[in-house]
Amino acid sequence: MLPLLLAPLLFLSSADASARADSVYDLQPWVDGPILAGTAVSWIVLAAAGPSFVEPRCPCSSSEVPGIDRIALGKRSHPADVASTVTLGVALAAPVVVDWVDVGFSPPLAEDMTIYGEVLTLSGTVTELAKWVVQRPRPYVYGSTSPSVLEAKGSYSSFFSGHVSASVGALTALSMTQTLRHGSSAWWLWMVTALVGTSVAIERVAAGQHFPTDVITAGLVGGATGFIVPWLHARGGPGRPSVTVAPLSGGALLVLRGDW
Repeated sequence: MLPLLLAPLLFLSSADASARADSVYDLQPWVDGPILAGTAVSWIVLAAAGPSFVEPRCPCSSSEVPGIDRIALGKRSHPADVASTVTLGVALAAPVVVDWVDVGFSPPLAEDMTIYGEVLTLSGTVTELAKWVVQRPRPYVYGSTSPSVLEAKGSYSSFFSGHVSASVGALTALSMTQTLRHGSSAWWLWMVTALVGTSVAIERVAAGQHFPTDVITAGLVGGATGFIVPWLHARGGPGRPSVTVAPLSGGALLVLRGDW
């Protein structure tokens, strides 16, 4: 997984910047490379090691579930579960397919995919960290007496939804990229992002995998990541903050520069 995520950066490092007529992002391989690698490794480690920290604590009473979340209790739709996973797969593929059709195999495509990779790995890291720190029981755990359910590590990873954060993050990143490149003509992608994100959220609740507050939080995290990462890298945008050390007599001064 990690070599695939870093492949666009290797292409960028050897590409002629003057050939990037459709470029909308300003990337620095020696900066974005470590960021992408670090978040990817963190995501993988948390996903692999996180369940080992889970301490099963149910049977649990439904009285501990907030009123807004009780709509998810008693639901366990397998078709909704499958539909949400299929929709997620389409959402993850969309940025690659749309960008490839738009700019072909080119340096701008590599830049876009680097941004996309950072969005996925950052939102994935935050999602996995929240799951294994909060350890919230999934809706189907409440009322269950099955040891296989109550003792399973995955039964305590409800907060928050990885399906929703990944799908919303991916489509928001795609919408940002296309808006930066084509302007207001990409408005329809924002509509698709909202519709698909809502669909996945409803499916995850109907499947009994998550509570409404889980999918709402996931949508906010995915949307924020998918917007902020492209925004910070956009050519002519606010620019990313930089930190430098200025020498002073008897010491040094840490200088933070950036436009917001």
